[in-house]
Amino acid sequence: MDTSENQFQELLAHLIARTNKMLSQQGHALPLGLVLDAGGSVEVSIATYEEPDQIGDVVNAMQSAMATRVAAGSAIASCISVPDRSGKNVVAFLENHENYCAKVSIPIVGDSPSLDTENLVVDDGSILVFPVVSS
Repeated sequence: MDTSENQFQELLAHLIARTNKMLSQQGHALPLGLVLDAGGSVEVSIATYEEPDQIGDVVNAMQSAMATRVAAGSAIASCISVPDRSGKNVVAFLENHENYCAKVSIPIVGDSPSLDTENLVVDDGSILVFPVVSS
């Protein structure tokens, strides 16, 4: 897990598998947090909510908990994913300890919903969890 690309691919593999499982069991995606440590282990957290308006608060709490986890341990990369307001995409925010960041949008398709990984879109991301590295 020495490069950002490898770290992000590992996190995306977990994100895709876990989100597809959620979609097949529940029909919708929930906010998901993933933290990758230096040994290659992934810690997973899933956030639930009662009303769609609560997603922002739930994600903020998840982000805060992950930042605390990062500050205390050997985390090297993280991912926070949320369904968009339409419920037609999952948006994942990936970052690592070197402050490489990406925002990945993955469409949700089909009557038996699943992620359409062939049509994912990658954009520049933002620092959300890791402290800013000075050069």
